[in-house]
Amino acid sequence: RNPVQSYQGILAITFTNKAAAEMKNRILEALEGISKGDKEHNLLQKELCLATAKTEEQLIQDAGLILRNMLHNYSDISVCTIDSFVHRIVRSFAHDLRLSMSFDIEMDSKKLMHDAVELLLDRLNESDAQITQAVLEFAETKIEDGKSWNIEFEIQKLGKELFVDEAMPYIQQLSFVEFDKMREAKSALHAQMKLFEQKVYAEGKKAFQLILNSGLTSKDFHRGTTGIFSFFQSYSEDKFPSNRIGNSWVQETIYQDKWGKNFADEALKDKLIESYHRIVSLWQTDCKDYYLADLLLKNFYSFILLADLQKLLEEIKKDNNILYIGDFHHKVFEIVKEQDAPVIYERIGEKYDNILIDEFQDTSVIQWQNLLPLIENSQFKN
Repeated sequence: RNPVQSYQGILAITFTNKAAAEMKNRILEALEGISKGDKEHNLLQKELCLATAKTEEQLIQDAGLILRNMLHNYSDISVCTIDSFVHRIVRSFAHDLRLSMSFDIEMDSKKLMHDAVELLLDRLNESDAQITQAVLEFAETKIEDGKSWNIEFEIQKLGKELFVDEAMPYIQQLSFVEFDKMREAKSALHAQMKLFEQKVYAEGKKAFQLILNSGLTSKDFHRGTTGIFSFFQSYSEDKFPSNRIGNSWVQETIYQDKWGKNFADEALKDKLIESYHRIVSLWQTDCKDYYLADLLLKNFYSFILLADLQKLLEEIKKDNNILYIGDFHHKVFEIVKEQDAPVIYERIGEKYDNILIDEFQDTSVIQWQNLLPLIENSQFKN
């Protein structure tokens, strides 16, 4: 590559159009300042002389040549946003990805989601009863949780998940699950939770009945109604105590032998300790599955609606020949999985030797996965 055109081998990526424009202006201003010998660029000039082993006269001359070349070939300055860069890649692979060469770009995720939700609500009466039922039960769940009664607002709020990179693979999997299968999963999750609850409640009932049979009341126990008496009472009434394995006063009773001044029944004490440990053991072995089932059930109708919204979004994009700008990264990921990095470079007509990434902390995981093979390729060349 001609040294005057060496800038064409540098790719600088930032995350906003404003930042990209500012970066280009700074580069051109620095070149202009050095070519004119401006004093404000003396420090930069000296550093460049040391880095390139060139004299000040050579550097001034080269800066002028590079500046003129860049101005005459402004489109070759590869300072751009990450979205515009991956857009170029997607355009070059449009045929491979079965995309129309004339597709338009949609920047506004809110508009897309608004259109998808309106389409969903318009089709409720004419579509299958399953989605209608899912919307109704989703609305009931939100109202019970004290959320907004505005169902359109709540669905749009839920739909934001469709634009989160990390969520996309899981949402796509949901679209392949049949509604009847999800119903079966819901019943299985309910049964799983019910079985666990029956076990811990049964243990609490047994322990609390022993206390009642002994004629004891809360006053006979350490910390009264806030200690182990109320712990077993809660389970016996088919309720979980606020601390499901016992608060600090329950712990004192079990592990420090603090039962109460008038508590003298050693046999009862041993049985209650056994019941306590069985309850704790149940939580230790099954609590993860129990909490997971509870979480899944709370979001059950959200999963159904997300899967349907995803299908509607794809339908809207296909019918209008548009591609959401966030889709570029997923399209590039498809390319990266199948193509070698040099092939990608050749297709977009560039050979980058150096890649600079501004505000790297703002990249998502999928953006980094897309950039990694390109960066690795540039490193192998140097």
